[in-house]
Amino acid sequence: MITEPDKKYVESLFPALTEIQDPNLREKVIGIWAEAWKDGNYEKIEDIGWWEPWRNKYTWSNVSHTNQVTECAMAMAKVAQEVMGMEVNMDYLVAAAILHDVDKAVLFDGKTKEPTAWLRKLPHATYSVYLVLKAGLPLDIAHMVLSHTAFSLKRQKTVEALILHMADYLIADLRNFKEGVDFLWSAEVPRYTELPDVK
Repeated sequence: MITEPDKKYVESLFPALTEIQDPNLREKVIGIWAEAWKDGNYEKIEDIGWWEPWRNKYTWSNVSHTNQVTECAMAMAKVAQEVMGMEVNMDYLVAAAILHDVDKAVLFDGKTKEPTAWLRKLPHATYSVYLVLKAGLPLDIAHMVLSHTAFSLKRQKTVEALILHMADYLIADLRNFKEGVDFLWSAEVPRYTELPDVK
């Protein structure tokens, strides 16, 4: 059961929620994160690593990654709007950015950090899309969440989806540069058919 304190807790972790103008959409995004957290077994949402198999390489959490991707996506959208004269649905973009890695709450066991059946049997983003559609969010948001990762094998069909995909990979690669990890997701991912280091 999701309580009001649960929702307040989620709100405290993702500041960009205030950028979502539609209160109904904002409430659903909060509810999705709370539900994912309850479905997993992490004590706190902040305990979820960005990529558990590489926890020894990375020091940042999934919350940190999500907030950075969201900020990056909003900045990229501003260029698209103000410099290129393109239309961007900011509510959809921010909602999808906050939810793009919500499935990491269940992809790994919070105690052992081992992959769960969600990751062993289904592609990354599957559970996220399930929650998005279950909550009644628009199909365009589901598409953005699904296509943010190359492992879904679904190409981006909207401006917002492309922005989110690029923001996610840019932030991941910038963090690699910052921490001295010799791996570029944007360059290496097309070589994989499965996520790295997942049995």
